Amino acid sequence: MGKVMLLEWSNVPMDSRLACKWLESARYDGFPRFTCIRCKQVVEVRSPDTEAVLRSMPPCGTIKEYADLALAQSRNKSASRKMLRAMFRYARAVSAWVAAGFPTRTSDEVYRIYTEKCVPCSRFNRRLSTCGKCGCRVNKSKAALLNKIRMGTEHCPAGRW
Repeated sequence: MGKVMLLEWSNVPMDSRLACKWLESARYDGFPRFTCIRCKQVVEVRSPDTEAVLRSMPPCGTIKEYADLALAQSRNKSASRKMLRAMFRYARAVSAWVAAGFPTRTSDEVYRIYTEKCVPCSRFNRRLSTCGKCGCRVNKSKAALLNKIRMGTEHCPAGRW
């Protein structure tokens, strides 16, 4: 087995933080074998230009996983901001409803609004039963706190009801 060494190149391009960190781990038939200390990828170099071979390798698998995670987290931040805005709108709606003395719509009215106005709307999210415009829950529930339509003080932000 050859000498164990961490390869560091002096003229590494700027995206080197995505590259594997190679460690010479063994020799096989006289050729060096390198292992990435991050993603554990193993490469046997059968070329006299070891540096060029190792530089030509694809990005480190571990770093790619972190990059994918960072991308997912940035998407989650956007979703979190959207959720936060919906929560503020909901809190404002409940405050107005409480201040007005808890007025509610009848079950027939709620059913009519839900089936004729909300369900056909392009912004309505059927899976979550929420309005895509304001983010509030809209359904046929009798509980006003779980259903924006039931609250007598609330109206559709798109002007449908």
